[in-house]
Amino acid sequence: MFWKTSLRKWHSQLWVLIFAIGIPCLGQNVSPLGATTHQEGGTTFRFWVPFVDSVAVRINDSQPVSMTRDNGHPQADDTFWEVNVPGAKAGDRYKYLIKSNGVTREFIDPRARQLTGAEVGASSVIVEPTNVPSQQNEPSVAELVIYELHIGTFNVPAGSGTGTFATAIDKLDFLKDLGVNAVEVMPVHQNPSFSSHTPANFNWGYDPVQLYAVNSSYGTPQDFERFVKACHDRKIAVLLDVVYNHLVPGNLLMGFGGVSGPGFKDGVFFYGDNREDTGFGPRPDFAPSITATLQLEKARSCCNRRMTTTATRNRGNRGRSRSLRICKARLTSLLPRRGAASASTATFVISNLQHRF
Repeated sequence: MFWKTSLRKWHSQLWVLIFAIGIPCLGQNVSPLGATTHQEGGTTFRFWVPFVDSVAVRINDSQPVSMTRDNGHPQADDTFWEVNVPGAKAGDRYKYLIKSNGVTREFIDPRARQLTGAEVGASSVIVEPTNVPSQQNEPSVAELVIYELHIGTFNVPAGSGTGTFATAIDKLDFLKDLGVNAVEVMPVHQNPSFSSHTPANFNWGYDPVQLYAVNSSYGTPQDFERFVKACHDRKIAVLLDVVYNHLVPGNLLMGFGGVSGPGFKDGVFFYGDNREDTGFGPRPDFAPSITATLQLEKARSCCNRRMTTTATRNRGNRGRSRSLRICKARLTSLLPRRGAASASTATFVISNLQHRF
């Protein structure tokens, strides 16, 4: 009966989500976070990092370009930095150089959609925004036939160590003939390699080093979009399993900004006390509004590509994780609660919205 009750509340919950996501964006006249390319050329870089001395961006191996603080953010913990770099284009590598307490350190972009790797020293990559047109098929809850799909093992060509978005497309007709009308794609976050894995880059997806970039061993963000379109062309809906509860130990956001002092243990994105420990890796601190905003923007990006996201939640001290199925989605848990460990349990059922940001 729960799912019937949830469905009856669908319209009211949908309007809540539209208000929470769409309305604030309509009033914004600033560049989005991350690297934004322009048709006339150049790229604008914008990101959040408080309590630091100065920030610059380095494109490829060129000299760093200083960034300036955004106006209109008087609070010290609400500091954004921005710069437009003429000539910076899609495919270029970049890093942020952040000076804190007199020391300058290099960091990736927390909002980058592509990274050169998962190891310390990796660079962010400027990605050209695309919108591959496709006609989504959204079965009713009662009609859903979901296949849980792991890109790395779904279709591995002979002589290759791992599957990719492209090889997964080659086997979608098999799922269609099987009667599947929805695939739940296991997390495609950028994951680290482990010497104990065979191959080393094999990962179920639950060890993210950052929340936006796709796993480079699977392909590019554009390859992922082509996979989604190929599913839609076969009337297969796409559900994306995501991990917001934790990042892997040694992730690329650890120590972000080089900020230290009371309340800071591993940088500005994580709790500075025992709430950080999940047993799997550090838990993001959702108290700063920007941290929750990053999660919502990730959900909006999936929305723009007409996917539904299901979040993985950590079940307390038992340390067991599971995917929240859409057929059991708690539509009332749309937004992360401030500072709550359960923030990542929200299931964003947003595939009908067509907001582009």
